[in-house]
Amino acid sequence: MTGLIGTEPLGGDELVPDSEDAEDIEDDDAPQLPEDKDPEDVGEGRRTKAEREAVLRPTAARRSSTSGLSRLHRRRARQLAVQAALLGLNHRVDLHYTQGARRWDGIAHGLQAGRGKFPYYTDCSAFATWCLWNGLSQYNVRDVVNGLGWRAGFTGTMLSHGRRVPTVGGILTGDLVLYGGHVAVIVGRRGGVPMVVSMGSERGPFYLRWNYRRVQAVRRYV
Repeated sequence: MTGLIGTEPLGGDELVPDSEDAEDIEDDDAPQLPEDKDPEDVGEGRRTKAEREAVLRPTAARRSSTSGLSRLHRRRARQLAVQAALLGLNHRVDLHYTQGARRWDGIAHGLQAGRGKFPYYTDCSAFATWCLWNGLSQYNVRDVVNGLGWRAGFTGTMLSHGRRVPTVGGILTGDLVLYGGHVAVIVGRRGGVPMVVSMGSERGPFYLRWNYRRVQAVRRYV
């Protein structure tokens, strides 16, 4: 994979968290990210009927990523999502890639990163969903990531929910980067560059630049 810079987030330049007013930044002159395309049922194995229907279902989450949380709680939810992603990264030898039912063990068994718990089996979309669940479930937020009650999902349902992040400068921790059949979690910036944790193979997860492969969209759910 191009852009691979290592698997450990520590050492060298520190990860930089979001600034206090990052959510309020509107920069019309900043580089624009790609417009979302209509989600298609591609990649990540076979889809369930519920997952296929969730792609087409009109929901409030499609119109806005608003989780109903205050700014303080959104900030905390993003921190918890990053904590989960980095926990997975630091235990990469224990994580195994699967597209089977066990990929949802992290949420199904209530494995909270704050208690040092993580799923042993997952794939890219289940891992990203588990990370955001770690932050949003603390405030009893419904499944605004896939619209399937925190029980299922894939990149197509993720594209159908949340809110598009239009500029690179507006990217926040906890945002998801979608690459067309793949997804990764923004965990901070290094040298001003957004960084992701990406779980896409048995060798993963990896710590990479956000644009290590062609970006389809960046979306926000917190």
